[in-house]
Amino acid sequence: MDALPSEPPPMLLCLTCLRDAKIRRAWSVVDSEAVCVRHAVAAFGIDDDMEEHHLYEDIYVELGELGYRDVY
Repeated sequence: MDALPSEPPPMLLCLTCLRDAKIRRAWSVVDSEAVCVRHAVAAFGIDDDMEEHHLYEDIYVELGELGYRDVY
């Protein structure tokens, strides 16, 4: 039975979250800054809360399928 890949230790942290004294892993880069999923989605500038929610959900599902849990 194949084990799920273990989640690697954080290498990059979200700089926006760090400024707010929170620690979240960075999953993307926006304007040359490492950002978490939350801030990456916010950078899209989506005006529809449900559309934004669906984008979050899609990203979390994809990361979960890759073996990453609790990515927020």
